Amino acid sequence: MAATVPVCVHLDHATEFDLIKKAIAQGYSSVMIDASVLPLEENIAKTRMVVDYAHAFGVSVEAELGHVGDGIVGSSESSAKGDSGHDSTMTDVKEMIRFIEETGVDCLAVSFGTSHGVYKCEPHLDLELLAGLNAASAVPLVVHGGSGTPDDQMKEAIQRGITKVNIYSDITKAFFTEMKEFLNKQTNLSLWTKTGYQSALEAMKVVIREKMELLGTVRKAE
Repeated sequence: MAATVPVCVHLDHATEFDLIKKAIAQGYSSVMIDASVLPLEENIAKTRMVVDYAHAFGVSVEAELGHVGDGIVGSSESSAKGDSGHDSTMTDVKEMIRFIEETGVDCLAVSFGTSHGVYKCEPHLDLELLAGLNAASAVPLVVHGGSGTPDDQMKEAIQRGITKVNIYSDITKAFFTEMKEFLNKQTNLSLWTKTGYQSALEAMKVVIREKMELLGTVRKAE
């Protein structure tokens, strides 16, 4: 293994059991079963099935309770949209306690105001709800939809118990913005792939470093 720090190979937001089984067979060390749009009973049953299977192979399982909606501009509308303009359902503390006990899940993505993708308006996280969830949770809590969340709110979320943050849109925005600018400057597009990707990858690294510093994760790998 070439990495100089511990590496987790994680399957995110899987909804089908067969895909999860394939990922585990290929060596994934962590999987997520996302049944958050299903009724609570179904979410529990589906998550429990994945946990039982994955734990037999020493693979950790993440699930989602409540629903972190999709904030991408132009996505489907929902009557359940909150102040952030996305179709989210906040996580209930009592349901969370039951969910963790009955599924045996290793970590849990909770919904307290973030959204996937690009925010349509500035988010306002329910940090009091998060504090209550963290106080009652027996497992580490995860936030999805970390891109675009104001720095002060994200830092406060870390202080109130979040142990894992998913960030995608901010990183890909940096990548494709730089790639677009690089390609627009070229008079000959017959480029080696490595040449075309080099500056875009560096732009991604800049954002990742900034996020690591913001979240206090620099030099924390063991």
